[in-house]
Amino acid sequence: MLRKATLILLALVLAVPFVALAQTYNEAPMLAARVAAGELPPVDQRLPENPMVVEPFHEIGQHGGTLRTYALTFNWGPPPIGTQNQQSGLVSADADGKNSLGLRLAEHIEFADDFTSSTIRLRKGLRWSDGAPMTVDDILFMWNDVHQNKELRSNPWGTWVVDGQFTQAEKIDDQTVRFQAAGPIPAWETHVLTGATQQGSFYAPAHYLQKWHADHNEDAAAVAKEEGFEGWTQAFNFHADWWTSRDVDTPRMYAWVIKETGPTAKLFERNPYFWQVDSAGNQLPYLDRVQVEIVNLETWNLKILSGEMDMGRHTASLDNYPLYKENEAAGDYATHLQNSVFGNDVGIGFNFNQEDPILRPLYHNITFRRALSVALDRDEINREVYFGRATPRNNVPIPSVSYYKPEWTTKWAQYDPALANQLLDEVGLDKRDADGFRLRSDGKRLELTILYAEYKATVTANLELVKEYWEDVGVATVLDNRGAGYGDAVSDQDHHPLTAWQRDRTSEVNTWLNPWHDFLDGGSTWMPRWAIWSRLIEGGEEYDRPGDTITYEVVKDRYQYLKNWQLTNPRSDEYRQMGQEYFDWWTDQVWTIGTVGLVPEPFIVKNGLGNVGVPNVDFPRTLDVMRPAMFATQWYWQDPARRNE
Repeated sequence: MLRKATLILLALVLAVPFVALAQTYNEAPMLAARVAAGELPPVDQRLPENPMVVEPFHEIGQHGGTLRTYALTFNWGPPPIGTQNQQSGLVSADADGKNSLGLRLAEHIEFADDFTSSTIRLRKGLRWSDGAPMTVDDILFMWNDVHQNKELRSNPWGTWVVDGQFTQAEKIDDQTVRFQAAGPIPAWETHVLTGATQQGSFYAPAHYLQKWHADHNEDAAAVAKEEGFEGWTQAFNFHADWWTSRDVDTPRMYAWVIKETGPTAKLFERNPYFWQVDSAGNQLPYLDRVQVEIVNLETWNLKILSGEMDMGRHTASLDNYPLYKENEAAGDYATHLQNSVFGNDVGIGFNFNQEDPILRPLYHNITFRRALSVALDRDEINREVYFGRATPRNNVPIPSVSYYKPEWTTKWAQYDPALANQLLDEVGLDKRDADGFRLRSDGKRLELTILYAEYKATVTANLELVKEYWEDVGVATVLDNRGAGYGDAVSDQDHHPLTAWQRDRTSEVNTWLNPWHDFLDGGSTWMPRWAIWSRLIEGGEEYDRPGDTITYEVVKDRYQYLKNWQLTNPRSDEYRQMGQEYFDWWTDQVWTIGTVGLVPEPFIVKNGLGNVGVPNVDFPRTLDVMRPAMFATQWYWQDPARRNE
């Protein structure tokens, strides 16, 4: 017996109320011209029978114009105005931050009472950006021919594996698919909120990609060789890569699709087959184009201050907030602060598999970890780096999670340098050199190196204070900013030191659905020998050393606990109790060291860009709710001159 998903919203962007459709549809002038020229079918033939209807934030917009923005790297595909890939989801999170579903490409979804199956019905008449029909066949192609192909995926998508069996998909008709698991998956509803149903993970354009797939084209290897690839899998992954848009011809379901690409710029143009309309029947998006140039961080900020950037958020750092505000009038823009769901802006972790026979036992020593934590003045970090707008806290889930305990935020996180000194003495670090720094048991100066990348300007400022606090209690500290080389540096499993990174998997759905990643919280860098969950499932690599207190058995036990937690009903008391038990242990162990979290993120909007807004949600359960670009399809230029550019 199937039940309707709780609070299914026949909704628009992130669950805005459903409204009656207009009898006729309107389209952008640039598309009307193409229809008149015979290049496109009329708009009512390009939309699905039941388009998704968006009630704009403030007013019905008008078509036309280009949005100018910038990026720091070429390694992206959808316009870097947020997560356009989330616009391609079958469903997504709602705007109030609760665990309910907003329908997108799907017009109906049901889940079995026993959590073993799910049925999804797509909107009839959906089309890819090249005009080809988008049907259940595109889901089955991704599900069967990609995720379960050993040459393309060495391990099946773990989210959908039960008792070693990958969840099966059955085609009911062109619009309807039924998924059957080998056992219960209580997280069915929660999975689809995380973006699991978006293009590139849940479905792909089968009609286009089959050319490079050996199961569909016996000449796939020859085709790949002609294109300069070693084999068909390399060619397939190139053309299927939905993120970096390396193949501009790959069909997409986004609002804007790649039109031109080069080494320093990309141009995106409206998708003529986009499946959303506003409540007056105007096909979305309103904007014709998104133009993106690639610059360095200094230029990026200058573009904001000069008014050349129409929208900017990804690298807009809180430390620049006063500067952005001071230049609003001159740059003709407005600066907004967007609430955060990141549990920590800078979290510090230990390499528990460190080869050094003196450092590794220290990292394993709970008293040592507690000493380093209480040595930090998180209130001062907040004042000096974040203007008092962040929250001093441990590296723990955010307050909106259903199992949250306030004491997790502060346990072993009080500023107490006297206690830190006492604890460091207790672990045998009571001898110091002439400069006052503590000595290791081999007589050498104890020196901790924090490996990091400056993913935003606040990181270095935060860590400079961490260095100051630790050196105040006699622990010499080195900051090693590797920038783009960070990934290569941490790949040295036995020798890399402490690492620092933001902690973004701390909301309800992400903490629960990513137990191995979140358990290690960056485990590929902090527990590199044990981090790959597939190895654990196959028996794992024990890699214990004499004196280790955090052993393979400890890791395996905690991991299994999290897997069992994932199999509980997220609405049950057992689910909440298990979450609390786990994070009681986590915070008592000081498994990682947090600094401050819930840091507001500035985003810059050019004056005259209409319908821009952010949902008024303090602590949503999913990050997607807080991304203003989720509403970008309804942005429009209020000035006719900008619309006619």
